[in-house]
Parts: sequence; structure tokens; C-alpha cells
Amino acid sequence: MGYSAFRAAGQISENGFSARDLLQLVRGNSTLKGEKEGRTNILFLGYGGKGNPGGTLADTNLLFSYNYSDKKVALISFPRDLYLPIGKTGSYNKLNYAYASGEENPKATGGGGAVASDTIANISDVSVHYYVSMDFVGFVKLIDTLGGVTVNVEKAINDPLYPDDKIVGGIYEKTNGYKPFKLAAGVQKLDGTTALKFARSRETTSDFDRARRQQVLLEAIKDKATSMGVLSNPKKVVDIINVIGNH
Repeated sequence: MGYSAFRAAGQISENGFSARDLLQLVRGNSTLKGEKEGRTNILFLGYGGKGNPGGTLADTNLLFSYNYSDKKVALISFPRDLYLPIGKTGSYNKLNYAYASGEENPKATGGGGAVASDTIANISDVSVHYYVSMDFVGFVKLIDTLGGVTVNVEKAINDPLYPDDKIVGGIYEKTNGYKPFKLAAGVQKLDGTTALKFARSRETTSDFDRARRQQVLLEAIKDKATSMGVLSNPKKVVDIINVIGNH
């Protein structure tokens, strides 16, 4: 497990955060940014990835904020269509373009995560200490590796215009067709493919509904990842680390 984590950290991290830094945090020999001030903020970014038109547009921009004094977390979703100044450039565009603009020239900008973090920091007036970005394929693989997640579907979904996209051999394939997506209200166990649809569907609901579903999914992933069924299974832990390392 230690070897896998050390190897994957080299693939996961950017901007000088190394496997040694990760090891020191786990051992308790280091502190997170913001910890001394009482709050650490992490930006979660979801984007399409390879095989998806506009694959670097981050349609999910969710700020995770941890308060050390009461050990509570706030989740704040920012609508992808907000029209605002991007990063430190001063040029205006939609929020989902912030990540894409950084990925177009990462050497000059620091990468998509850095630009998106600056953009969110500017409009929220809080520091964004870290970011995590993941593509569609990684999201599906992560949930399948966890063995699925359980969520409470607050409102039934009936989306006749959901894209008929596929993931074949670990590669996302975009089509021009549609495949209606339905999900009944109530407690449901979702595999990776269904969870992605649950997170993406928007044609018959609003972006605010979709943001709420993404928050519900994030909580469900946390609950499953910290369950004994996962933590007591070394192979599953290694598989999860490898998924994160690759995506």
C-alpha cells in the first residue's frame, strides 16, 4: 500500500507537492495550508477528459471547506455559467472555461487547477489552498472500485435527452445520439456509470439541482471510502490509489 501510494503521488500531485509531503501529512509531521488559520479550502473540479468535446471544460466547481474548530465541512457549488474574470488575466468568460484556459498553456499559467483556484478565490474572497480534478472515466472507475455508492434520490429523474455516450476499455466515447435516463426517487445504490449520469443529467432539471446531486454523491463517496469494508481491504485501497493516480 505504501509503495502504491508513493508511486501514485507522483502522478497525482502538481506544483511541487511530492510523495514525501503526502507521507509527512499522513504521519502527522506536517500541517495543511490554512490549518493554522482554522480552515482549509479545497476546490473539487470535474471535467470530461479525453474523448469528450470540450473535455477540459470543468462543469463542476465545488468548494470543500473544513473548519478545524467544530470539525464541520461546508460544500459550496458555483454555477458553471457564471460570467466572470478568469484567474489573474482579467479577461471575462464562463467559469467552466477557467480550468480549460489553464490547461491550454500549463507552463505559463500553472495549469487548469491553478487558474480555476484563482478564479474561485477572486469571487468568493477566500483562499483556495488545494484543488482536486478528475475526469469522467476516473469518476466511474473510482465508484466501481468502491463497490458502488448509496444515495437518497430526492426527486425522480426522467431525462430523455441524456447523451448516449459510452466508456469502452477505459476510454470515453462520444456519440451524437441520446439514451433516456430514468432514476426513481428514494434510496438507491449506484454503480459508476449510473452515478455519472446522476451527476451530469440536467436537461429536465436545473443546474442547481445538479449541483445538489453532486454534493450528495461526494458525501456518499466519502462514506463508502471510509467504511470498514474498504479500509480493511488492502487490495481495494491499492486499486483506489491507482485509479486516482491515473486520473
